Amino acid sequence: MWVVIWVNGDLPTILLPAVLTLAGVYLLAQYKLLLAYSIGSVCVLGLAWVFNADIDAAIVGRSMGSVIAVIALILYLHKHIELLEAAALKQLESDETLRAALDRLDEKNRLLNIEITKFDYLCDHRDIVYWRLDLNDWMLTYNRRFAQRWNLEIGGAIPYAQLRGLMHTSYTEIHDEAIDRVRRTKQPFSTQFKSPQGEQEGRWFELNYWPTLDEDNQVIAINLSNIESTELIVIQEQLKQRNVELELGRQREANMYAVIGHELRTPAAILKMQLEQERRGLGNIDRKLFESSVDQLLGVVDTLRTVSQPDKLSSNQLQPAVLGELLDNQLEIMRTLADLSNFKLSADISDLPHRPLMLMSGPLKQVMSNLIKNAIVHSAGSEVRLSVAAHALNTKQWSILLCVDDDGRGIEEAEIERLFEPYERGEGSMTGTGLGLSVCRDIAELMGAELKYAASPMGGAQFSLEWEAELAPSDLDARVDEPLDELKVLRPLSVLLVEDDIGLLQMTASLLSAECGRLRIAKNGRQALSILANASVDLVLTDIFMPQMNGIELVKQMRAQGHTQPVIGLTAATLGQETAELLEAGASVVLNKPVEARELAKVVQALKD
Repeated sequence: MWVVIWVNGDLPTILLPAVLTLAGVYLLAQYKLLLAYSIGSVCVLGLAWVFNADIDAAIVGRSMGSVIAVIALILYLHKHIELLEAAALKQLESDETLRAALDRLDEKNRLLNIEITKFDYLCDHRDIVYWRLDLNDWMLTYNRRFAQRWNLEIGGAIPYAQLRGLMHTSYTEIHDEAIDRVRRTKQPFSTQFKSPQGEQEGRWFELNYWPTLDEDNQVIAINLSNIESTELIVIQEQLKQRNVELELGRQREANMYAVIGHELRTPAAILKMQLEQERRGLGNIDRKLFESSVDQLLGVVDTLRTVSQPDKLSSNQLQPAVLGELLDNQLEIMRTLADLSNFKLSADISDLPHRPLMLMSGPLKQVMSNLIKNAIVHSAGSEVRLSVAAHALNTKQWSILLCVDDDGRGIEEAEIERLFEPYERGEGSMTGTGLGLSVCRDIAELMGAELKYAASPMGGAQFSLEWEAELAPSDLDARVDEPLDELKVLRPLSVLLVEDDIGLLQMTASLLSAECGRLRIAKNGRQALSILANASVDLVLTDIFMPQMNGIELVKQMRAQGHTQPVIGLTAATLGQETAELLEAGASVVLNKPVEARELAKVVQALKD
């Protein structure tokens, strides 16, 4: 049997069996779907039922009416189901979007945790304290280093007021001022802070503050990093101090060059004037004045050498000398300078032991000469007095006090502390304290003496030198008393002089030829080696700076070739390490130019002994 039913086209064909089941038709007949198609909004279904012959057709009719009613209900429900399905699909899509957003947020959190870990590692490694102050609630979040320093919970937060309670008031004042400044200016700010208490007392910290701004360019938080900077501050302070010292040193050296020029020009001018006087036939050279001027020149050079190489003072040895005779000889040299300066030079040295004492004669004469010369040239007075007192401490030791007084203007109290500093004169003008006070102090220390300054009873300055000296042993005492011919030790010697300067060569050769047995001359190290290979030589005197082969190389070659005779170096160098290098090469001793016959004889005698 064929039945055709028209239903709403919105009902899917797949739902028709369910509709017929609800209507009870399935209980009355079996059906077969023969046709299904749609026209516009109407779905046309062709159905064939096979009815049971025993069922009343009326029942079927009533059943069909129920079916239509149920179909209408189902269509109504279906419409709402579709709306629910659409809403469910939209919700599902929204859930997928949310899930993707959550995944992205998880990834960001993972990366953020990595950066936080890196930041904590950096802060731990560099000992950096960090905190962030939220200005909305004034809560402070901080890093692990901050928590460890203040015994707080790692990853926690505290009110800013609690932080202020933990710190010294001077620290909180800096924080308050810096936070206020950054809020107002919206600019970073840095400062240095010295901890006043606790384990960090006395240590320096660099505090860096910077703002966090929102979209409206308003400050919403203040950040701080705190890193210890003690080592950096110390280095900076040392550099600043070093720069100050260097600048002072440059100023002192500039002043001292002017002083050196004055010290050298005065005796040089005297020498030139004497030579000019003789050349013009106005008189003969005053030998005493000439020698005094030369000694003064050489004294300045020796002083400069001592300033540049104070360690060389240790080479001076104690020798027996009669103190009164030593001082008398030095006074004679200084009297010429005093006379030229219209200065009165007096001395009281009568109450001294007549027996020889063990003295460092050279250094003692240098101290005495510098003190007297300073008074004559720089005191702006008219008289200088040397007084020496000695008294026996026991049968072998004597205490000696040497004083140099002048009637000049003395030293300003503000300048006294700097008197004995290198390159200091007490004043910047030419009327200061001269060249050698720093050197005098060093020599005094070497001698075991103490050099002091005081106001003089004469109205000017007084410099005193006090030390102890032993009496010379009896065998050395006898040597001093004997009138020895000091130069006789040179007469039997065959001497080789190696010098490239023509003037010094002529003068030194003239001196030596009159005192030694035979003199040979070479102008450089190569010529000297040639002479040594073909002649007998007892003593070699050599310059250091020479062309072709210098003195240092000459001595090395001599020792390498088996030459064992003494070598005495001669140098005019005030600065440098040439003396040490020559001695290291194998020289016996080094003397300053110009060489004196008596000094050379003493050295030769010492080498023989």
